[in-house]
Amino acid sequence: MRSHGDGGRVPPGWRAFDPPRLVWVDVPRLHPSPAGWTPTTRPTGLRVSFEVPGLLHAAVPSETGEELGLVSYTLTTADSEWDVQVHQYVLTHLLKPRSRQRRDRAH
Repeated sequence: MRSHGDGGRVPPGWRAFDPPRLVWVDVPRLHPSPAGWTPTTRPTGLRVSFEVPGLLHAAVPSETGEELGLVSYTLTTADSEWDVQVHQYVLTHLLKPRSRQRRDRAH
């Protein structure tokens, strides 16, 4: 982020988390399938049909008032041979707190 000569300050309402917070990212709601879509299996297609663990680095307000979370997470391909690291802003209602325990998803 550029500071525009203000000494490196951040805008009001912006919060950074150091260390990052553990979260679940609701990937299916982040990347919904179009209505009427008939799924097909593509082994090298990215898995976007379930929640994935992520790290919440910051929370910032959007211009319309929703809160956005800066998160990082990994998406893997259907055949589990490839993965991609994602770092993006996501509406915080698509994030849920995650504990360090393996089985903490609330389904």
